[in-house]
Amino acid sequence: MKAWSRLRDIIQDNKHSRDVTLEYDFTHVDMVDFPNVSTYCQHLKSLADQLKNVGSLVANHRLVLQLVSSLTETYQGVATLIRQRDSLPQFYHAHSMLTLEEVGHAKKVAHSSSAA
Repeated sequence: MKAWSRLRDIIQDNKHSRDVTLEYDFTHVDMVDFPNVSTYCQHLKSLADQLKNVGSLVANHRLVLQLVSSLTETYQGVATLIRQRDSLPQFYHAHSMLTLEEVGHAKKVAHSSSAA
């Protein structure tokens, strides 16, 4: 029991430091640092889950707003559509919208390349 109590104390002792670091990472993530939308979305969701684990729940609206705030120029049209909705979509729905945009953009680029 002493070992478990000590382990809990160590984890709780680092909780606030982890919270500060994760919060910084969450608010400073930028899509340009990722190869595609899925990787970017997975990273954001992972940070939100880690924040939840230290007691800082990230609400869906905050997660979606962070998602769209750091998108590259290619996705600004979808970002505008998401932001202008009366109620923000669930994170997974926003992720799906961005993935569809990415697929459409890739097809457009491939078509342009083959036409040239």
